[in-house]
Amino acid sequence: MARVLKPGGLLVIGELGRWSLWAAHRRIRGWLGNPTWRAVMFRTTKDLRSLAHAAGLDVAEVRGAALLSRVVK
Repeated sequence: MARVLKPGGLLVIGELGRWSLWAAHRRIRGWLGNPTWRAVMFRTTKDLRSLAHAAGLDVAEVRGAALLSRVVK
């Protein structure tokens, strides 16, 4: 991503968060054999910041948020 990002460009990464309940549920599904969740790596904010810096990116901001919604009929 860093290679193709234009100078001054903005990269937004959405991630479940390693210690979230959502991630824990999906890790369990992976342990039980779900091929999609078995291959996933959940990272901490510190991990993502380190990876960005290693790729030559400056981290401007880190935010956490979750939105849960239901379709009402």
